[in-house]
Amino acid sequence: LIPRCHAADILIVNKTVLTAASLSKLPKLKAVFVTATGYNNVEVSFLQKKNIALYHVKNYSTASVAQHVMACIFHYTNGVHDYFESVKHGLWSQSKDFSYSIRPIMEFNQKVIGIIGYGAIGKKVAAMAKALGLHIVIYSAYAQEPVDGYHFVSFNDLLTRADIICLCTQLTSKNEGMINAHAIDRMTDHVVLVNVARAQLIVESDLYKGLVEHKIAAAYLDVLGQEPPTDGNKLISLPNCFITPHIAWSSFESRSRLLEMTINNIKSFISGGANLNQII
Repeated sequence: LIPRCHAADILIVNKTVLTAASLSKLPKLKAVFVTATGYNNVEVSFLQKKNIALYHVKNYSTASVAQHVMACIFHYTNGVHDYFESVKHGLWSQSKDFSYSIRPIMEFNQKVIGIIGYGAIGKKVAAMAKALGLHIVIYSAYAQEPVDGYHFVSFNDLLTRADIICLCTQLTSKNEGMINAHAIDRMTDHVVLVNVARAQLIVESDLYKGLVEHKIAAAYLDVLGQEPPTDGNKLISLPNCFITPHIAWSSFESRSRLLEMTINNIKSFISGGANLNQII
């Protein structure tokens, strides 16, 4: 890091950790641009002390992440991939009837989706879910009054009512490990859990137990506590746990927006203009 960035006025980073020790060795640094929404990889207090600007990018992947949530739900309800594979392996050709069933198909109608977190992604998921005919319940640590025609419920009410639970909230010290054994016990039987937020919202050992015991019908995880996962991660081997490699955000359109917004952040810094993406 130091040899490559020693002469830099500006750093553009994503996962690179910028500690006070490393930042103190970059004497020309004037601004840091994080190509992500989260900036916990940067020691903000040092930047503040040295009057170094910090920018991030908000809401660039909202549509992409919400679409991924819908893809996960469709995977569970319709099992399209399972049916694709069954036809490829000759089951339709061998069938005595015009069609056959290898697994149940579930309608959205009258089902309840519980959305935890009502930021940009939570709002987009709610709008998509409403269009599909799902009933919507929302838990948010920040919003309580009715918004957009939705009524907010307590965390416990959401757990006891939802057929599908989607985690869309930011990680805080208060909600870390919120999906634990106690929460899983209160969930409806055969609930489907989707996490496109942060892995630390879930106690993975408790989730594993819930999946093995089929208290949770299926889990769709785009995030894990260790990324990439270690060989010993037991969740990967479960037939009802579906893990994607942290790609919900990464559509071509999303990445294009991310870079365009980063460029605009840099232009704004150079020109001295105000920018909503500026942290300090």
